[in-house]
Amino acid sequence: MSLSSLDKTAAQPDYRAAYVELRRTVIAAGLLKRQYGYYLAHISSCFALLMVSVALSFLLPATFGWSAIESVALGFALVQVGLIGHDAGHLEIFRETKKNWLLGQPLLRKRQSRGKVGDTLLLNTRLSWFF
Repeated sequence: MSLSSLDKTAAQPDYRAAYVELRRTVIAAGLLKRQYGYYLAHISSCFALLMVSVALSFLLPATFGWSAIESVALGFALVQVGLIGHDAGHLEIFRETKKNWLLGQPLLRKRQSRGKVGDTLLLNTRLSWFF
């Protein structure tokens, strides 16, 4: 069978129409609306977990078992804080860019620094990577 014998007029799926229909369904369901209550609860719980995990390192005995539990809690809290910064970097939390930057800058690094201390509060990831 040669390529010339294939029917070139075969019906191809209309991906554009399918996307338009899917987008209308998603918008009608309200899935693209900003979830300020969710982010307020998520940010509050993440920072509470971060504070508790740091406090546990001073309150619990320095044995291997407790240190492992503290490390897992601290690692989980830092990843969650990083994901909040990630969402802020993609301008997903607030409608205004400035508010997202104000939230993301303390969490993530705002510029490339050469050995400067104090450029970020929590994580050493560039905020500009998300733009």
